[in-house]
Amino acid sequence: MKTIKFPWFLALLSTLFLTKAEANTWPPVCTMTPPPSIFVGVSPGTCQATVTTTIPTFSPAGCNVGNNLEYSVNNAPFVTVGTNPPPVVTIPNLPAGSNSITWRLLSNTINQTITVFDNIPPTIASMPANFTVTILQASDCIVNYTVAFADNCAVTSVVQTSGLPSGSHFPLGSTTICFTGRDAAFNQASGCFTVTLVDPNPDQDGDGVTLCDGDCDDTDNTIYPGAPEICNNGIDDNCNGTVDENPDTDGDLILDCSDNCPNAYNPGQEDYDGDGIGNDCDPIMSICSAIDLLIAQVQASSIPNGLKNQLIGKLNQAKSKYQSGNIPKAKDRLFDFILLVQSNSGSNIPTALANNWITIAATIRAYLNTNNHNCDISQGIYAPIEDREYVSQDEEYAHTNVFPNPTTGELTLSFAGAAPKAGVVQILDFLGRTLHTETLQPGQQQHQLSMEALPAGVYFIKLLDGGELIWMEKVVKQ
Repeated sequence: MKTIKFPWFLALLSTLFLTKAEANTWPPVCTMTPPPSIFVGVSPGTCQATVTTTIPTFSPAGCNVGNNLEYSVNNAPFVTVGTNPPPVVTIPNLPAGSNSITWRLLSNTINQTITVFDNIPPTIASMPANFTVTILQASDCIVNYTVAFADNCAVTSVVQTSGLPSGSHFPLGSTTICFTGRDAAFNQASGCFTVTLVDPNPDQDGDGVTLCDGDCDDTDNTIYPGAPEICNNGIDDNCNGTVDENPDTDGDLILDCSDNCPNAYNPGQEDYDGDGIGNDCDPIMSICSAIDLLIAQVQASSIPNGLKNQLIGKLNQAKSKYQSGNIPKAKDRLFDFILLVQSNSGSNIPTALANNWITIAATIRAYLNTNNHNCDISQGIYAPIEDREYVSQDEEYAHTNVFPNPTTGELTLSFAGAAPKAGVVQILDFLGRTLHTETLQPGQQQHQLSMEALPAGVYFIKLLDGGELIWMEKVVKQ
C-alpha cells in the first residue's frame, strides 16, 4: 500500500479555499493497493498467456483521477493505462513462469505477481507404426528408426524406456520399443511400437548361430562369432568386423600370427625343442617321460622286429644311465640310437618317421644335465605334451572319449553331451607340433578323425573351445 501526496503548488492553491481545520489535513492522502496474484495456464499451442487483471485500488476512491496509471512487465518499459483507467486491464503475451507486474502512479509504485504455468503435455511428432523386417542378409538385422517429440514450450528430455536403440543389431522375433518425452514443467507423453524380424531360412549352415545372432556368413559353418580367427585367409572368421586381425596379445611387439607363444611375453621367441611352440607355451616333460614316449612310438611302429628291439634297447640303456647319474653314457646311448635310425632311414624305417625319431632323440640328448637324474619333472625338457591325458575341469567335457586306441587309422571322438560351440580338434605329434586341425560343428555328439596319412607312433588328440584347451588324450597309431 502506497500513500500519494499532491504537488506543493496544488496544496498551496487549495489552502486559499479551505477552512483552518481542512488546511491542517491538506494535501489529502491517496493510498494504492496492488491487485491480487494470479495463476493461469498457457494459451493452447503457445508458451505464454494473455491475462486480464484488475487495476490497483485507490483510497479514497478516485484520488488517482487526473494522473496517469502505468504498468511494467518484468522491468520492461512502462505502458500507460490512462488518467481515468477502466477497472480491468488485459496484459498480452506473458511468458510461462513468474511475471512481476509493477504499477506506477506518479512516483509511487507497487508490485503484483502473475504466474503463467505450462499444463500442456508434449506430443509425439514422429514415431513409426509397428513394422516387420524380412532377413535376407546380415545387414537386415540392423534396424534404424526415428522418434521425435514436440512441445508448446520445449522438450527437455527424450528417454527410451524399453527395446533397443536405433542402429542396433536386433534379434529374430518381436521387440517392443518405447519412448517418453518430457518438458520443463514435467508434463510427459509416451509411445511404443513393435519391430518384428523374420528369417525365412535361419541358420542355413547349421553352426547354431543365425544372421541376427551375429553370424556374418550363414553359408559357412566355420564362420561365426567366437570362431578361431585364421591368419591371412582374407576372412573375418569370428565375425568381429575385422578381417585377419593380427593383434599383439602379449605385448612383445610380435604379432600373434607370427608369435610362437602369443599369450606370453617372449620377444626372444626362444624355442629350445624347435617345435614351433615357444618355451613359455610348452608344458615341461621329464627326461624319463620323454624317453618312454619315444620307446612307445618305436614299439607301435611296423619296422622289422629285430631293428625295433635294438632301438628300444638303446633307449632303455639311455634311460638307465641317466637315472644312475651317468650322463655321458646316457648321451652316448642316445647318439647310438640316432646313428642306427639314420642308417636305416629310407629302407627299414620310413624317412619321415626316421626324421621324427631323430629330432626327438636329439632334443632329449640336448637337455641331459648333471643336476638331475631322478626323472623329476621340475628339471625336465621343454615339450608341449605331458605323458598323461588332460582331463577337463569342465564337467561337460570331462567324459570326452576317443576310440579305438590304439588305432590303425580311423578315430571317433565322442562327446558326453555335444561338441563345444567354438570347438576345434587337433592332432599333434610327440613334440607338440600341430599336424592337422578340424573345426567341429556345434551340437554334434561324435566326430570322425582320420590318421591314415600319419606314420605309426604316439600322437595327441587335443580339443579346444574358443582357443582354450578343454580336453586332450594320447593315441597310438599302429
